[in-house]
Amino acid sequence: MDGLAASVAWWASLILLALITLLVTWILILRARNAATQRRNDRLREQWQTLLACAVDEIPDELPVVEERDAVAFLMLWTHLQESVRDIAREGLNEVARRTGVAAVARQLAHEGDLRGRLLGLTALGHLRDKEVWDELLALALDRDPSISMSAAKALFRIDPPKAAEMLVPMILTREDWPRALVASMLEEAGPDVTSKPLADAVAAAAPDRAPRIIRFLELAHRDVAVPVVRRMIKASDHPDVVASCLRVFSDPADLDIVRGLLDDARLPVRLNAAITLGRLGTEDDRALLTRTLADADWWVRYRSAHALAQLPSVDARDLHDLALAHPDRFARDMLTQVIAETELAW
Repeated sequence: MDGLAASVAWWASLILLALITLLVTWILILRARNAATQRRNDRLREQWQTLLACAVDEIPDELPVVEERDAVAFLMLWTHLQESVRDIAREGLNEVARRTGVAAVARQLAHEGDLRGRLLGLTALGHLRDKEVWDELLALALDRDPSISMSAAKALFRIDPPKAAEMLVPMILTREDWPRALVASMLEEAGPDVTSKPLADAVAAAAPDRAPRIIRFLELAHRDVAVPVVRRMIKASDHPDVVASCLRVFSDPADLDIVRGLLDDARLPVRLNAAITLGRLGTEDDRALLTRTLADADWWVRYRSAHALAQLPSVDARDLHDLALAHPDRFARDMLTQVIAETELAW
């Protein structure tokens, strides 16, 4: 029995040693392969970095061949350079992509492979501004994966901004999985000349529960388009989030009477955003109003009112200190003390 146990232990040790040896060998192979890939990518970068930089102004007559296994690394370098040059310089880079065949690789990547590769392909297709892939990208803009659909939408905006704005801006209402910051970046890149009217139309057509999401993007629209829309919306709607979103877009001092009238609204989001807006647009006439709302029942309204006061051109540090000592409401005094400390740190 002891001999059997010893034999089993011996074989177990041998198998374990073999497994460890295989694992170590596999790790060494992976490291060697990664090192070889890195060296190959470094050579590719050294070979193409100067050529691509020159292609911005003039494309060389002869271009090196980009092998299939180097296509992804080349596209990464190419897209990085695309992001750093102006529109007029991008056509030279696009011609290089077409002549080396990597434009076709980008189209293939957009539909196949892992997520990282697909996003790279979609980004490249947007930079290439190839209208032949429009329908393919439009289908991908409907994809359930937000990263795929967002990247496809951005590519469409780069290919044909007016057409993309007309078709895709209404989708902002329904694609709540599209990050606000990325949507804003996409609209900002397209520019207000392209996006102002589609945004205004989408706001006008939006249901009250969805309108706030798109109203906020009117900040990126031309003022003469955005202002009439938010004025109509804020008068016509009693939905608190719609009113609050309109307040965030207000940028004209002519609207101050509307804002002041909402500072005592019963709805918290409305009072809060009215205080924030007075911080941006307010005048000396708003000092008394904001001093009063420092005693609001809600902490956030008190906080925003204190910050709004600090932002008024006529209010300085001494005024805030005096008010913090003299205000009859204890909570208002506490809030002013906190905001004074924050303001002094910022100074």
